Amino acid sequence: MNTVQMYAGKGNNVPPTPQAAKNGPQVPILVDYRQLPEKPICFQPLAGIIDPDYLRQFQLTPQERQRATLLTVATSTMAHLIPLQTVVLAVTLNPVQYADAEGKVVAIALESKPQELVFGRVVAIDVACIKLGFECPVNSGVTIARVSIGFLCLVRYIVTKTVI
Repeated sequence: MNTVQMYAGKGNNVPPTPQAAKNGPQVPILVDYRQLPEKPICFQPLAGIIDPDYLRQFQLTPQERQRATLLTVATSTMAHLIPLQTVVLAVTLNPVQYADAEGKVVAIALESKPQELVFGRVVAIDVACIKLGFECPVNSGVTIARVSIGFLCLVRYIVTKTVI
């Protein structure tokens, strides 16, 4: 047996596996995208896969980490609370969890316009619609039918603020 190959049994020669250096620089572990849970289909155009190590700095449950995404605020409906071009960490909610969002800031994408997000504070929720209140002087709010909602995200953290 030579140093390049080692005996693996029944006459098969297998190349040795490289050993990791104990004191050398460690190679970062790559994310295996095949092992991550799939996002809802309507949510895929907006969401990239966030590195799990990045998500550990936030107080999220494991289920919330699977549904977390980064969104950029492109409207001024929540201007006093969340300025334009701010990146927020949001968690998608299932329709049965919409009642938990009352009084909280959310981002809603309509099925007809999945690339456009409406940011607002949930004022009221009933079986047929969700009423959002805006914190800007121009517009006081809007009522959205629940059947027209593509997805609803609960805004959890403001990640960055960009000064223009």
